[in-house]
Amino acid sequence: SVVTPNVFDFAAQDWRLDDFNEDFRVRLGIKLNDIVFLQATRVVNRKAIELAIDLVSKLSNALKSKELIGKRLYDGRKYNENTQVFLLVVGLHEGTDNYHKKLIEYAKNKNINMMMDPTLVGHTRKIDGSKKSYSLWDAYVHADIITYPSVYEGWGNQFLEGICARKPLVVFEYSVFKEDIKKYDFDYISLGDDAKMNENGLYTIRGSTLDTAVDKTIMYLFDSKKYKSSTHKNHCIGVRYFSLQALKSILEQVIST
Repeated sequence: SVVTPNVFDFAAQDWRLDDFNEDFRVRLGIKLNDIVFLQATRVVNRKAIELAIDLVSKLSNALKSKELIGKRLYDGRKYNENTQVFLLVVGLHEGTDNYHKKLIEYAKNKNINMMMDPTLVGHTRKIDGSKKSYSLWDAYVHADIITYPSVYEGWGNQFLEGICARKPLVVFEYSVFKEDIKKYDFDYISLGDDAKMNENGLYTIRGSTLDTAVDKTIMYLFDSKKYKSSTHKNHCIGVRYFSLQALKSILEQVIST
């Protein structure tokens, strides 16, 4: 039997900075040299967005090291004492047990800059009077890192989106990821595969796993060569195995047998 994987239109999507989205950060009050993490999924419990909050919190503390002040980020921006770290959560709120409210409170307690707004992006760009609405792809353009901490997924569409956008991904290794995706040898920042739910209904991972993820995230943020080579490698793997062209080859093989 032949299994067809999830695929993405790598050829058609060319997400770049342009005249429409160039003010995306400005409108959100995010400075040019701030660091942006993007959570582009729906806000549902199994997405374990609290793990992204934990990572951003621990990273924010680690970045306060004076050794990093004045250094250049992967794209040439200078990291300084005024640089802030943001977590953008742009999906619809569809969780149970007041999940989105728990996340807001959790982020507040962790003292991180989290923007959770389901109206920030839509399926398409549009301008309605003075209100400007961006597409999800505009958010990807302005993100530095993509968070994908889901503890359960049917497959992993956001993973392919991040690969196509040439952004590093922070990934919890859920069962389907380990079975169907990990074998392709993508580069990513791992949150491990062992998450426990607390009495408040939020997931946690081991501190040592989180420490390792923070260290690797810092490497991506400050190492231009690593950032570019890893995202390029991932993009090439995506095109080879998960593009529409790859699907065409699989279907042609099925039809010919």
